[in-house]
Amino acid sequence: MHVTARVFVGVVTIVALVLGTVFTVARTEARRAADAGAVRALEQSADLVAQLLAGRGRSLAGGARVFVQGPYFRTLVAESRRDDILDQTFEAAEQLDASWVFITDASGMLVAKSDEPSASGDQLANVALISGALRGQVMTGFGGSGDSALFQATAVPVAAPGGSPFGVLVATRLLDSAMAVDIATATGSALVFYVRTTDGVAHVAASTMSRDASLRSAVRRRASGQAPLVINGREWRAHATALNTAGGTEVGGYLVLRPAEVDVPTITALRRAMAIASALGFLLAVFAALIAHRVVVAPVRRLERERRDLTRDVMLARRDLHDHVALSRLLSPDVATSVTAEHPVVVEPSRTVLPSRVRVERPRTLPRTLPRSLPLSLPMPRHADGDTTPFALGSTVAQRYRIDAILGARDRGVLYRAFDVARGESVALGVLRPERLFLDDDARALLTADVSTASRVEHPHVAQVRDVGDERGVPFVTSEFVPGVSLASVLRHWGTLPADAVIALARQLLRALAATHAHHVIHGDIKPSDIRITPGGQVKLTGFGIAHALRDAAQRAQSVQRAGDAALSGRLVGATVGTPEYLAPEQLVGAPASSASDLYALGVVLQECLAGHAMQRNDMPVTLIGKRLGDDMGEYARTDVAAWPPPLDTLIAAMTANDAAHRAPSAAHLLERLEIATLPLE
Repeated sequence: MHVTARVFVGVVTIVALVLGTVFTVARTEARRAADAGAVRALEQSADLVAQLLAGRGRSLAGGARVFVQGPYFRTLVAESRRDDILDQTFEAAEQLDASWVFITDASGMLVAKSDEPSASGDQLANVALISGALRGQVMTGFGGSGDSALFQATAVPVAAPGGSPFGVLVATRLLDSAMAVDIATATGSALVFYVRTTDGVAHVAASTMSRDASLRSAVRRRASGQAPLVINGREWRAHATALNTAGGTEVGGYLVLRPAEVDVPTITALRRAMAIASALGFLLAVFAALIAHRVVVAPVRRLERERRDLTRDVMLARRDLHDHVALSRLLSPDVATSVTAEHPVVVEPSRTVLPSRVRVERPRTLPRTLPRSLPLSLPMPRHADGDTTPFALGSTVAQRYRIDAILGARDRGVLYRAFDVARGESVALGVLRPERLFLDDDARALLTADVSTASRVEHPHVAQVRDVGDERGVPFVTSEFVPGVSLASVLRHWGTLPADAVIALARQLLRALAATHAHHVIHGDIKPSDIRITPGGQVKLTGFGIAHALRDAAQRAQSVQRAGDAALSGRLVGATVGTPEYLAPEQLVGAPASSASDLYALGVVLQECLAGHAMQRNDMPVTLIGKRLGDDMGEYARTDVAAWPPPLDTLIAAMTANDAAHRAPSAAHLLERLEIATLPLE
């Protein structure tokens, strides 16, 4: 063979061998990295399930402890008045949202049970849950009923202050498929709860997957430690966690499941690169070294980048879990009780109930007549006892929204919790006071356009705006109803928040602003009451539709002032739209809201979380404007800068500069800086 041909064949063979070796190694490493990442993801999902179950247990125990403190209830239990105690089990089950409730006397004997009214006299003192409560402890655990039911239980002692228990209240909640779906949604994995019978066999109690023979067989195998797990011909990865009684006996557990198939796009990319390199090797042997470099080195570097990306994704997932846990810790039973205060009036089928120790503040009375020279709607209808809320509890708005509760009443309007009959879900319905708006055709068109723009924002940390409407001349905006507690309530309870919780708040709220600003949606009035924390530790920013409408009204008022009717427009809309202590300096002197002003307001909120109090809360607007324009917020407000973590100190300084041009360019930019600053610490 000619020397040139031999060199050609030799070079091509070497290139092919090198490429084949690299391809094999890359595929193996990619699969190994993907397998390790899948295992870590399962462990994190299982930890999150445990956190969610623990949170539900604390909530149930907290409600039960409040219930047993009633003097009337304690008297009934102490006197063993069974018929009255049976009524109390029904009431406790309803108030605690429990599956069933039962009560024992001081000896551990069953007195009454809500799901079995005729049951009584059973001796339960040898049950660890009951015996621990009779010793004065609050006990929690899990239990099973037959081969199909798994439940979570808490036992609370019934005792007079300073005395020994003379009874026990036990509240339970079933771990059913609805709960499994909720938890699976939060974790992003399939979930199966199983219960063990006395013979040790595991049976499916609740699942997010269809209950067929393959699922039942797979659960029995995995609960007994066997692998692999095959359901409907598909292999799954699983992480099993046991659930125990209060005495430590295993009664069941749960499986977190994810498909075992590994999708490695790098393998396909490497195969394509090897084919191209082989073709070039045959055609251009003289450039074989260069081709080998491009084919071998570049894929390896790409594989390394993907490995780093995978590692970073896992670290980000762990950090998000840490954020949810840090925020969930803020929702202690005392703070959770404040949810009642944030929902002061609730409608029941037969009566309206005002929660105890809650003061309902009524909005200011609206004027009976309005000047005829302005195209305003009719005044809000007046209700009994001088109430000026536009819609009565239990009424239906726009033939669609049933008013269930008043969430709050402020100068700008009233906020309700309503049930959307069309969607079958609860919504927040905000009513704008007519005297705060110019309600002509142009104003309605602007309001509709604002709501339409805001409704396009769909983000996990933004309460989505749903709809805009008009009922008897009263404009309203509906948005997603967010359960949980407002940041304002958390601050009232805790004062100064832990640094990790503030970082979690900053991270989630910057994500929200980055999403809304990308859609050219500006909030303009960010404050703690517009920031809600769900029981799962998720933060949502609310109030977009109403704040937008009020800004448009303010601009129209300024137009009227320029037209010469300043006295009238000044009476309709104030000089400043928003909460002064959270507004940027340019907003205080009349400039429109912008993405920079949203960042400023968020910076002030974060300062309040660290300092434990609002900055310049008692200052009048004129004085506040002077301080804002004369001093940087960072220099004026901080009282103990040394206690602030450097990432937060730097972040807040970049958000609260007096000159908008000197602030960070965007929420996305700040979020990237925060991620880089906190990643090495986690």
